[in-house]
Amino acid sequence: MGEVLSLIAAHKPKKCFERPIWLRFTKHIKNLMDFKCMGGRVMFLIVVASYFVHSAFAVDNNSYFSSSSVESHSSNEVRQHQQVNILAATQYSFTGGVQTIIVPAGAITMVATLYGASGGINVSPGGKGGKIAASIPVSSGETYYLHIGGAASGVTPGWNGGGAGYDTYTSGGGGGTDLRRAGNTLNDRILVAGGGGGASGNCPDGGYPGGGGGYPSGSSGLSCYSFGLGGPGTANSGGQLVETFTYCPPSSNGGFGYGGSACIGEYGAFGGAGGGGWYGGAGAYAEAGGGGSSYSYYAVSTYTNDANTGNGYASIDFIYAPPTAKPISSPTYLPTYKPSESPTKAPTRGPTVTPTVVPTSPPTFAPTCKPSSSPTFSPTVAPTCSPTMVPTNKPTVNPTCTPTAQPTCAPTCAPTVKPT
Repeated sequence: MGEVLSLIAAHKPKKCFERPIWLRFTKHIKNLMDFKCMGGRVMFLIVVASYFVHSAFAVDNNSYFSSSSVESHSSNEVRQHQQVNILAATQYSFTGGVQTIIVPAGAITMVATLYGASGGINVSPGGKGGKIAASIPVSSGETYYLHIGGAASGVTPGWNGGGAGYDTYTSGGGGGTDLRRAGNTLNDRILVAGGGGGASGNCPDGGYPGGGGGYPSGSSGLSCYSFGLGGPGTANSGGQLVETFTYCPPSSNGGFGYGGSACIGEYGAFGGAGGGGWYGGAGAYAEAGGGGSSYSYYAVSTYTNDANTGNGYASIDFIYAPPTAKPISSPTYLPTYKPSESPTKAPTRGPTVTPTVVPTSPPTFAPTCKPSSSPTFSPTVAPTCSPTMVPTNKPTVNPTCTPTAQPTCAPTCAPTVKPT
């Protein structure tokens, strides 16, 4: 930014830049409207605004979600991210055991970010665990095994590869965090974040922390006496003593997946143990232990050395491919559920047509209800047969016409009314 301001000053009248911009603003406000100086001031304001806009979006280059990180991806990878669906990441914390991850259906890529655990605290702080992230191609149903490193506590080493301390003047190394595929051995690791080395109990003022986990190598802790400092794990080998000390046994050196223990010398032990990782850091005699190395089988998306204090943890994302085809067939079966409720109201309309078919058989039983009213007109057709039984009731009215046939039997009682 200073070079840009110098360039502007070189092309504008000198009097426009005689005083600091803030001084001219407070004491010579009217000068801001001076046409001769207006171009320089406008350029100055544009540069300042651009600087702050850039600062607002500039993130650590090692951040996976930073703009610079996106720029570092290949164009093919960027296009791939535009065509797929990414769900929210799942966070995994330290449990002290193996955690299983099964790839869900439709996933094509796992984005894994791992953090190693820190080393034990003594007079100085323990080394911090490293961070590493990578995109891993996956298939539905695959099983992965996640080992999250534990932070060292006193002489107790961190779970998953931290080196052990010896007594109160030493401290353990932090465990590494790793992801394993197709098996659950050290050789099955495809992504590893190194753990931090343990602090020394010998450095007096507390300013000499253990070495940090890192990629491709961990780091050594700060030296206070140049007396048995633990070296870091690298991409190809375990940590060794940076400063030679005759009494340190081979167990103080780091190895594949584990940190070396604190060195026990002729006069005891005063240093930190090594952190776990791809290769672990070395344990020290009187100084800080080395940090473990981080590793990735696939291209590293981002990494940060000395990134985490405390237990390790992990963040796992899955990227899903979008559907590539429409359904190829219609449903093959009908609904299997009936309505759960009956109708709540009666029909409001009757049939709109009359029956067109005559019944094919007579009724099988007699009506159960009597007529509700008397006939309103006389029959128009004579009976086709004679009565089959004698009436049981007398007529209630007189005959209105003369009989046309002789009686078939004698009267059973005398008439009570004369014929009219």
